[in-house]
Amino acid sequence: MAVEKQLSGADLTRHQTVILWIIHSKGENGNTIHRKTIERLIGEWYDLGSPAISKVLRAMADKKLNLISIRESKTSGREKVIRLTKKGQQTVNIMMKRTEVFIKLIADKLTDDEIVKGMEFMSRVGEIVESGTAEK
Repeated sequence: MAVEKQLSGADLTRHQTVILWIIHSKGENGNTIHRKTIERLIGEWYDLGSPAISKVLRAMADKKLNLISIRESKTSGREKVIRLTKKGQQTVNIMMKRTEVFIKLIADKLTDDEIVKGMEFMSRVGEIVESGTAEK
């Protein structure tokens, strides 16, 4: 939760933060992703339905935030493609820098051995979650 708070900063909601992170980490070139992919992946973090996701995406595309653009897919009129705007990419970069500083503050208080063991643990957790076996 503390890392999520650092990612979000003062301006983003938790759901907006997760969507930006999904686009950055799972999107094509870190900036483009299909809406259905966001819907599938956000389910791993939050229990959000399609209407709630649409509401968050519309707010992110609104002129006030202007973090993403929403376009129809070239291959399917029913599918939407979500792309980070220039402001959206800048926001992701700020999120990353802010979180790196936070993690460094934590890492500075850990031994090298604790860091290695922690990274091994988190890597293994990621493998289990990605494989879907954590849901059984």
